[in-house]
Amino acid sequence: MPDVIQLQTLHDYDYYAERGLLERYKPRNWEKVYPDYKDPHGNWVGLFGVAFTNVFNSGLINEDDAPRDALDYLDPALKGKVILTYPHTDDAVLYQFWNLKEQYGWEYLEQLVATEPTWVRGTSMPYVAIDNGWYGASFTTSWAFVPFEGSDTRLVLPEEDYFLTWFQTAAIPTDAKHKAAAKLYLNWMLSEEFQGKWLQFPVRMDVESPDGYKSHLHYNTSPADFHRFMLKRDQVERFRLQIEQLVGPAEGPAPLELDYSVKP
Repeated sequence: MPDVIQLQTLHDYDYYAERGLLERYKPRNWEKVYPDYKDPHGNWVGLFGVAFTNVFNSGLINEDDAPRDALDYLDPALKGKVILTYPHTDDAVLYQFWNLKEQYGWEYLEQLVATEPTWVRGTSMPYVAIDNGWYGASFTTSWAFVPFEGSDTRLVLPEEDYFLTWFQTAAIPTDAKHKAAAKLYLNWMLSEEFQGKWLQFPVRMDVESPDGYKSHLHYNTSPADFHRFMLKRDQVERFRLQIEQLVGPAEGPAPLELDYSVKP
C-alpha cells in the first residue's frame, strides 16, 4: 500500500472517498487552496495546476505563425510538423478532443485527422520531440510558462479557444504505513516554497503564477469542469471508442517503454 496516491484519474478520489479508503487530513495552508480543488472533508487536495495547450519550437515555427487556436492546426504549412497524443489513450487529451467536438463538431476532428499529424502514446513525447526540434507544434502536452534557458520550446495560450487545466491531486490511503511522512509531503507541496517555484498555475490563492501570468480563473479554462467530465464514465468511455474509430488504434510503445532519444 502506498503512503500517498497522486493520480490524474480524478474520479478515483471520489470513488475511494465514498468507500472510506482515504485518510481525512487538511495540511497547513489548506484554507489558501482554491475551494474547487480540495475535498471539503479533507479526503484529497490539489497540489499544482497543469495546462495542456499550445507548445511550439520557435526555431521551426515563427512565434507569429505558431498555432494558438484549433483552426490554426489545419494550416497546410504545418503538415508534417504537428505531433499529437492519441486521445483515446489519455483522459486529459480525450477531454481536449471532447471540447473540440463540442465547439467545432465532428467535421473539425475529421479535418484534423486528415492533416496526418504524428500520433504517439503518452503526453511526454510531444514536448520532448518539440524540444529536440523533431516537430514544430502540439496542443496535447505541456511546458513551463517561463521558457527554459537555451531551449527554443515555448508555450502560448489560445487567443479564443478553451484549453485544459487540471490540478495534480493527492491523498493518503487509510491503510498507509507511514502517514507522518505522507502528511509531511502534503505540507511541503502546499508550502510557499514549492508553490512559488511551480512552472505553471499554483493551487494556492495567495501565490502568483510565474512570469506575470494570472491565476487560472482569468483564462478560458476550468479544472473543475475536467473533474466533472472524468466523473461521467459512461460518456467518457463511449467517446473514447468513437475517437478510436476516427483516429485508429494506438500504435507504438507505451509511455513507459518509449525511447525518448528516438524520433517517433
